[in-house]
Amino acid sequence: IATGGKAGIQYGCYGDGYRFAESLGHSIVKPVPALDGLVAAEDLSLLHGVRVKARAGLLKTCGGQTEEIAHDTGEVQFTKGSVSGICVMNLSRYVRFSEGCEYSLSLDLFPETDIEDLKEQLFYRKRMFGCGMSWLLPEKLKEYLHTRMSPEKHGPAAMAEIAKDLRFQITGTKGWKSAQVTCGGVPLSEIDRITFESLAVKELYLVGELLDYDGPCGGYNLSWAFHSGLSAGMNAAMGQTQQ
Repeated sequence: IATGGKAGIQYGCYGDGYRFAESLGHSIVKPVPALDGLVAAEDLSLLHGVRVKARAGLLKTCGGQTEEIAHDTGEVQFTKGSVSGICVMNLSRYVRFSEGCEYSLSLDLFPETDIEDLKEQLFYRKRMFGCGMSWLLPEKLKEYLHTRMSPEKHGPAAMAEIAKDLRFQITGTKGWKSAQVTCGGVPLSEIDRITFESLAVKELYLVGELLDYDGPCGGYNLSWAFHSGLSAGMNAAMGQTQQ
């Protein structure tokens, strides 16, 4: 079975392979879109088209407790309703909503600068030039940071705090049409990890995104597809020859 997953559903990938595998006795880890942009509850129209380097941290809040479950650093890209870029897309696989739990994205726009050092820099630039953040960030992003500041708390120190922890409430991923890969599928424990033969059905081979394996951006998912397909094909052919 080499049907692929559900990523790029507009091209005909409806996840039929999961149904086939399940009907033959396999269990399925619920497929979710991965390597995808994250949809934010906040209005991002002012940031549309902005790109900036940042550390992106995915936070999960359950029962009043918040923890960072994954992070990555790289270029962040904003659209009218979502946050994307490779470092954000790499976090999308961890977004699995359950009752009572919420997700948020924290962006550190100055990952190489300590917050106290950033405050000092902004105070100095404010005194010297009259505006602390100018030329440090894209103009649209600087304007957006001002909209996130409260009337009671403003100035260089408040700006530094927001820039080091710019939060967005995540309502989901952009979905199957924009996802580059599927997270979920048949557990690897249910196949032979060398031959990719099913442990439930003799002479049945499962490969690619049908299996519960996915990697970050960088060609890992393509390598997995090539490796699993080649191994399964060779072992299936050898089995037929031996018969």
